[in-house]
Amino acid sequence: MKPTIVHVIDSLARGGAETLLVDLLPDLAALYRIILVTLRPESDFPADEIVCEARYCLDYRGAASLAGCALALRRIIRRHRPDLVRSQLYLSGIVARLATPRGTPLAFSIHNPMSQDAYCRNRLALPLEKLTYRKRHALISVSRDALEDFDRWVGIRGRSYILYNFINSAYLAASRIRRSAGPALRLVSVGMLKEQKNYFYLIDAFKQLRGEPVTLDIYGEGPLRASLQEAIDAHGLAITLKGKRSDIPAVLGDYDLYVMPSFYEGFGIAPVEAMATGLPLLLSDLPVLREVTFGNALFFDPAEPRSFLDLVRRLREGAVDVAALSERGIALASDHYRKQAYVGRLAAIYGDIAPGLAAGGAVAAEGGVPSFRA
Repeated sequence: MKPTIVHVIDSLARGGAETLLVDLLPDLAALYRIILVTLRPESDFPADEIVCEARYCLDYRGAASLAGCALALRRIIRRHRPDLVRSQLYLSGIVARLATPRGTPLAFSIHNPMSQDAYCRNRLALPLEKLTYRKRHALISVSRDALEDFDRWVGIRGRSYILYNFINSAYLAASRIRRSAGPALRLVSVGMLKEQKNYFYLIDAFKQLRGEPVTLDIYGEGPLRASLQEAIDAHGLAITLKGKRSDIPAVLGDYDLYVMPSFYEGFGIAPVEAMATGLPLLLSDLPVLREVTFGNALFFDPAEPRSFLDLVRRLREGAVDVAALSERGIALASDHYRKQAYVGRLAAIYGDIAPGLAAGGAVAAEGGVPSFRA
């Protein structure tokens, strides 16, 4: 009989962590019995894509319901007797740590620098993290930068692992080398329209590009859509909000360069996906974006639009080896972000945390050993 994992996530509303999980479920289900638990009922995925043996919703309704959710999750854990409880995202981590009995291994994930994503936004977030986190709990981080941020603010108490995300194979299948970028540039960005993504920075930069043959299309939705559209219209900017699309790998083929001006990221899956298609990258100069792209990008100061404009000028003048960025990006994505290797590394981590899952680590030989420290 396959070992059992109870997997807890806030919801299945489409986002980076949620998309990663849904893409991964068929592979996990081949190795483990997956019991999927969400805090909230939202889902943006077709039911046939959510591959699991059983599915529950804890009906989270705010901080006052945390204790009730933890009790409900504990009942689910008792019913299914899992070999491992795995949580993703902050709230799910809190609930899972409150609910999981001492004798059941637990692994929780961080997908962003928590200091910026949670602790500085909610005065209770850091105390709750410290109160519920125990040495017996294992931590899986999507990047070294996010792990180091957690260590500075909370302190790593038990085992910790760095496991880079994977990309859908459709991005590599759509790859082509960009040989040059001429005076006319078509830029693209993909991400939620929220404060973290710093899209008003591009609004300010494009005010200086009015009348120039430089355009930007942004794919995604979010709470800032109306205010972004208002600013675009008010200044007559060559920026188009394109909304959500399900065919992003194919869409990226229409563009010359990818841009991300974020204030912070935990990993940055969208630029890695873009890199896989052969798009050269224009990115905020963040340690994590240098980490996950292996420095294969053009970096600008996310607080100074002139830094971005200088890069645009260099590109339009032909002063950048675009082909080298493009070709190396495809190779890096192929070498480091394939799903099969990710599954192997994840299975190795699970086997290290929970002896009952060690058999699943047999698939890890091809994926190599994950980065971790005890």
